[in-house]
Amino acid sequence: MTDSRILVTILSLILTWGGTTQLTSAQQTDWENQHIFRINKEEPHATLMPFPTEEMAQTKERLESPYCRLLNGQWKFCYVGNPDEAVNGFEETLFDDGGWDNITVPSNWQIEGYGVPLYTNTDYPFHVDPPKVMGTPRKDFTNYSEDARNPVGMYRRFFDIPRDWDGREVLLTFNGVKSAFYLWINGKFIGYSQDSRTPAEFNITKALKAGRNLIAVKVFQNCDGSYLEDQDTWRLHGIFRDVVLWSSAPADIKDIFIRPTLKNNYKDGILDVELEILNRTNKKENIYVEAEISGYGYQQTLQTQYHQINALKKERLLLKFQDIQDVKQWSAEIPNLYGLTINLRDRKKNLIGSYYKKIGFRTSEIQKGQLLINGQPILIKGINRHDHNMHTGYYVSEKQMLEEIKLMKQININAVRTSHYPNDPRFIELCDEYGLYVWDEANIESHGMGYGKSSLAKDTTWKAAHIDRIRNLIERDKNNPSVVVWSMGNEAGDGINFQEASKWIKERDPSRPVHYEIARKGHSPESHVDMLSEMYMTPWDLKDYCGTVKDLPEHERKPAILCEYSFARGNSNGNLKEYWEIFNTEKYAQGGFIWDWADKSLVKTQINQGNISSYYTIGGDYGDIPNSSGFAMCGILMPDFSWTPKVPEVFKVYQNVELKDYSYTDGVLFLDIKNNFFFKDLVGLLMNWQLTENGKEIATGVLEMPSIQPSSVKTLQLALQKLKIKSSAEYHFRMEWCLSEDTPWASSKHVIAWEQVELDWSERNFMRAEQSKNRDLTISQTDKELSISTGEIDYVFDKLSGHISSIKANKLELLSSPIHLHFWRPGTSNDEGMGDVHKKMEVWKKAGERSTVNHFDISELNNGIKLIMDVSIPVGNTKAIIEYIVYETGELLINLNLDVENDLPMLACAGFQGDMANKYHDWSWFGKGPHENYWDRKEGAWIGIFRGTVDESFFNYLEPQESGNRCDIRWASFTNTDSLNTGLRFDAVNQKLLEVSASPYSSDNIENARHPHELKKRDCFTFNISLHQMGLGGIAGWGPQPLEKYRLKSGKNYVMSFLLSPISD
Repeated sequence: MTDSRILVTILSLILTWGGTTQLTSAQQTDWENQHIFRINKEEPHATLMPFPTEEMAQTKERLESPYCRLLNGQWKFCYVGNPDEAVNGFEETLFDDGGWDNITVPSNWQIEGYGVPLYTNTDYPFHVDPPKVMGTPRKDFTNYSEDARNPVGMYRRFFDIPRDWDGREVLLTFNGVKSAFYLWINGKFIGYSQDSRTPAEFNITKALKAGRNLIAVKVFQNCDGSYLEDQDTWRLHGIFRDVVLWSSAPADIKDIFIRPTLKNNYKDGILDVELEILNRTNKKENIYVEAEISGYGYQQTLQTQYHQINALKKERLLLKFQDIQDVKQWSAEIPNLYGLTINLRDRKKNLIGSYYKKIGFRTSEIQKGQLLINGQPILIKGINRHDHNMHTGYYVSEKQMLEEIKLMKQININAVRTSHYPNDPRFIELCDEYGLYVWDEANIESHGMGYGKSSLAKDTTWKAAHIDRIRNLIERDKNNPSVVVWSMGNEAGDGINFQEASKWIKERDPSRPVHYEIARKGHSPESHVDMLSEMYMTPWDLKDYCGTVKDLPEHERKPAILCEYSFARGNSNGNLKEYWEIFNTEKYAQGGFIWDWADKSLVKTQINQGNISSYYTIGGDYGDIPNSSGFAMCGILMPDFSWTPKVPEVFKVYQNVELKDYSYTDGVLFLDIKNNFFFKDLVGLLMNWQLTENGKEIATGVLEMPSIQPSSVKTLQLALQKLKIKSSAEYHFRMEWCLSEDTPWASSKHVIAWEQVELDWSERNFMRAEQSKNRDLTISQTDKELSISTGEIDYVFDKLSGHISSIKANKLELLSSPIHLHFWRPGTSNDEGMGDVHKKMEVWKKAGERSTVNHFDISELNNGIKLIMDVSIPVGNTKAIIEYIVYETGELLINLNLDVENDLPMLACAGFQGDMANKYHDWSWFGKGPHENYWDRKEGAWIGIFRGTVDESFFNYLEPQESGNRCDIRWASFTNTDSLNTGLRFDAVNQKLLEVSASPYSSDNIENARHPHELKKRDCFTFNISLHQMGLGGIAGWGPQPLEKYRLKSGKNYVMSFLLSPISD
């Protein structure tokens, strides 16, 4: 026996300690004892299922086996507030449950109306005294009352055993139960389990009887294991994944360890298969084993092996297949799968059972400081994902899993971290089939215990519990090619328990690297992790790390792969471009996982005056205490998996086709195209292209892509000789690379990448040509106001504040409130996360509206009237010079020169703000679009002419905040197109582009609303014409500011200009 097998055997004995515990004396203490986490549970093993025929094994899904019954559906249910109130004898078959409720399994009982959904990030929702969970918490805690201290849910269900299962072993598997539970069959105690996210399997054969049988389950909301399940998500409980009844022959396969790998420069495949055969009879059985490798789809048998063994109790059989020449590798880009069929036959050659597993040949290793897949350094374009549904909580259907995986592929995501626990096993199987790299994470997080002396990672009395959870994960998912890295957990401190766990992993499965973020210090080869994955590392720290690694010996170098970065709460994900400039250029920086995938909200229904409505909830909406408010709303998707404006940015920086350079000679455009895939050729893609002149399409075409090998560049030629190029126009060339045929994850014509360039023959001509009709200007003024009129266009300027009080076109008022200086925006989640920095910025909130004019000058020009106002802004000694020039055409040129005094808080924006009536809500613009974009999040938007409404431009994040901005604006207009074409137009001048935003809600309403349904529309909307808004940031949501280049700092001079034109047809 090898050392690793000895270790596994010893560990198995340790982890099954307590199997003989007497329930009558132990029931009240098992769930507050860190040493007891499994009683009579089957040893963890790979996900597998026997079939009665080879054809069925190869063509049916696992849960479609005749040897399998799903026990999902309606169960009898009783809920009590603490363990002392649990019903005695409910596990007996004669117990009368007629007064009990029905509950759907799988589900979380809070979702079904029992107890309170509670969202907290790190705070434990009970009194902290490990391993105890029944202490008295703070008085404001939801579970303060002893009547609600630790709820218990009792489940009952009757079931029948199929007749053709006679003589077989019957097993019952719970794929997910939170947090701890006891199991009885027909009143007989079967076992106990913790670890809510991996299978709890029990052999129930001896407790069964002919006819109806009863399952009784007693689930505890909190247990000692809850200290290891302090993940940042909703705290929900109950039986929330599939309950599977299945059967096995008395002598059958217990476990399979499939080890496909590559050799000969990663060209040829090697396959070793280790079978564990368990004979539950008391006599030796002669068993024949047939094993076959086939191409995916069972079209071709590549190799077959035959073996015979005499199994007494537990036997291991190692199958070594011959090399497979020129094997088709598995990767996330090309997820090639082969089939492994294993048949067991008895001594008469009758089929005992047939097993089938889709396998992939790939390697995952760290070599010379880089993560290699199949010998190739790759970049992780990843996302963190929770198992979550807005209606069903922890229960996620296969349909939803598939929808999510397809969306990830469509957004150019190539990797998913199962934060922070093993996802449903079906999700991993789908990742194998559709192609995603999986960072598979154990169900361990004890964040609330901190990382110091109190950390459970340092307490050896918790070592077995840590290793059990890691072992449960690895044994379950060890045969899945998509799993390329084992992650030992998240935010649980570091210490001896993880060190020992890492040793066990490396002996059990040395084919995958080991990850654990907290164990990031040092580069020692004895370290118990294989990479640095520091979460929310800044771009400059990341670059510094790469410089440091270069100076280390090769065997000490480790890649930086950020397990969490680009915190996506609310309007966020700024400076993604800066991260990927590093990932794309630094050898030892290999990507990361954005936090996170979708907003983790629950839908709540409310009735108001007879009207029924629903809304997305955040922490605290159920009266849940403690809570972390909206901290779980960190997705790039909404809870229903619809896109937010953050998605296009992720899509763009993650895309795998790139325009490296271009040139134009003699009517031919030369395009240097780079293939940023690592395994896939670009041949067969379609490149749709478009040429625009001042935003309007003048030429289009389609080009079928030639072969461009992975990580290679090829120059393509495109003839444009027939085009007439104007000397004073702006030209943009845009390319979209599309699928030419359907794939499993997207249909043909799906865009996988795009690029746009402003051609170097462009000449921006921002100042519009003066209209031919000039008008005489008249001036009138009072002590407070100055009016300038063309006869058709009337302007009124406030001589005290510098505001534009009124703009009329043909006597029709275009403003609902004055246009004034503006330096604020409704706070984003990241803004508010800056804490005191953001609080100090509030001095700018109303400063523009409170500006005062020190003096003004008025003068006549050849074609207009110039008004210069010297303005003081009531923040320090901040000054502004505003120059208004009203031309005879009726257009108004506005020049701003803003001097911000040193040592003041930074500005949220710099520009002007006003209100217009809702009838002018039709918004058109020439600039970045179509979705909202910001100074540090505009890579995913392109230049064009876009149209929409103000309502459409404002995105309703789950927590109301700043929204609706557009960058690089050449011109924008707000008009009433339902009747007369009237409104206002704003044009950039002097080659300086603008930012423009619009909102149907007031800034105060946005800042004070907790949910989008609390936003109240007005009879007007607010528009902003800005030099810049400060960046959104996104390094983290608690402290970091936007990158310095995206800040509007004090002690600087800001200059902007634009032309305002009333529209009146």
